Amino acid sequence: MFDTGAGLIEVFTNATTPLPQGAVRHFALRTGDVDKCAEVVKNAGYEVIIEPKDIVIQSAVPFPARIAFAIGPVGEEIEFFCEK
Repeated sequence: MFDTGAGLIEVFTNATTPLPQGAVRHFALRTGDVDKCAEVVKNAGYEVIIEPKDIVIQSAVPFPARIAFAIGPVGEEIEFFCEK
């Protein structure tokens, strides 16, 4: 996790296959209500692949959060998260 001052950048190093140019595999949106975001996504007809849950992201300073994941309209993985 990298603090940009106005946001966070989380870097993953576990990709197993390259993406085509312009493709987005995953992005995260910070929200005050992960559960509500997941509900809105479902009501719009999209799939929630990880229901809202509490986690701790292991980093130099542990990062407790509430998260949910959905699949967007072009197959991208969308994460909703709220720092706890």
